[in-house]
Amino acid sequence: MTVAFGASQIVFPIGVRLSTLVAAAAFVALAAVRRDKTPLIAGWVWLVTFEAAFQIVSVVLDRLPLGPANPVFWLSVAAVTVFSTRRRVRPDVRFLAAAALVGAIWVATGFHLNANEPGHGLFTFHEHILGFDWRAEVLNELAKMLWAAAYFLPLARPLPQSTPEAESDET
Repeated sequence: MTVAFGASQIVFPIGVRLSTLVAAAAFVALAAVRRDKTPLIAGWVWLVTFEAAFQIVSVVLDRLPLGPANPVFWLSVAAVTVFSTRRRVRPDVRFLAAAALVGAIWVATGFHLNANEPGHGLFTFHEHILGFDWRAEVLNELAKMLWAAAYFLPLARPLPQSTPEAESDET
């Protein structure tokens, strides 16, 4: 028996982009290594703010793959998340700017969505994507990973270590 995999099965192995799963796993691993929930919060902020930015662009371009209720949901979740975590999670704005630049290039090249429209969305199984566009996929993935890096890299830096000298200075 021969099993053939197309681009959609590689990019969306369980209905979610592989890069999203890998980035989420990186945030979980960092939380485990640091024994701190801040990377989990940062991962959530990354996910909802990227999706909110995507929804804003979708509204502006009148490309609403899941209809008009989806942008309202994601923008609301992102606003609450950013407001409630603003002191705890701070992204590196250089990576956000780079993600915005890549996103602008994606829009300039047509903002192609590799999805079965209508019905594209989180946990939608993409069995056969007609007109799969690797250029659009690379731009989408690059924008998303730069956005993730903006939240991940500031937390991946080594934590300051307490030294005996610093502890004696405090007493």
